[in-house]
Amino acid sequence: MILFVFSTTVALSQADTIEKDTSVVRVQIFLKNGKKIEGFVLDKSREFLTFKTITSDTIQIASEQILGIVSVLQQKIIDLQLPIFENQFGYKYFLTHSAVPVTPKKWYYSNQYILFSNFNYGISKRLSAGMTCITFNPLALFSPKLKFTFNPDRKVKFAINAQYLYVRGWNSSNGYEGYNNGFFQAIVTSGSAQNNFTIGIGKFISQGGVEQGYIATLALVKKVSPKLSFITENNLLIGSKNFYTLGLLSAGMRFNRKNHAFDLGVLAPAIIGRPDIFAIPIPFISYNLRLSR
Repeated sequence: MILFVFSTTVALSQADTIEKDTSVVRVQIFLKNGKKIEGFVLDKSREFLTFKTITSDTIQIASEQILGIVSVLQQKIIDLQLPIFENQFGYKYFLTHSAVPVTPKKWYYSNQYILFSNFNYGISKRLSAGMTCITFNPLALFSPKLKFTFNPDRKVKFAINAQYLYVRGWNSSNGYEGYNNGFFQAIVTSGSAQNNFTIGIGKFISQGGVEQGYIATLALVKKVSPKLSFITENNLLIGSKNFYTLGLLSAGMRFNRKNHAFDLGVLAPAIIGRPDIFAIPIPFISYNLRLSR
């Protein structure tokens, strides 16, 4: 970038060589302190440059402070030459979903720790379906789910996520035994697939009836570079009077590529009200793949 600036700009020490029509060309000035200012050149001399910013402020910049000048058109050409990979998996964070809909008629796959596999499919613009299972033994755990986004074209999106969970575990008295649970969550997401913030509240339903268990979600994704997104997902499992309240905090990075992405982060579980129990943060790794073209 610096080489390009030097090769396509005119330093203020040579200000008298700037073309007369510079004042009508929107430019970016790169300063030696690392800052960048955008606007229009009004006047120039060997000592100072008079500059009108895009916020209509008129300022003077000493020539010795300027690294170089480049037109906005040239800067756009530079941006177009950089590979930019969108966050195609904005409908989900590490584990939970946002209200951003799954792309219609597209299949997506994700995997956590190699152990858990997830498939998602966009049925329509508003409705999507998914399935989570243990990769090597789907009968031990499987969880089908449906998500309906009411207003997919709005900046602030509202969705309902319904999920069923079956777990087959070992009981010392009865041998293998199946456990059934249901889960409903209302989700509100503000933003796009690239940058958004989600809040959600959900309730568990078990085979024994409605439990007093709730889950609250706060999550965010922020694109920090053409290939990288920051993700944080935080869940609070509010237990009934017979259970503790659990917290699951997580943060990490998503490495976006053309058709897939890698998630690397840290999970930090905690038991609310039990400071004597210390949960060690554990690494989190996930792989996301777009199966459809």
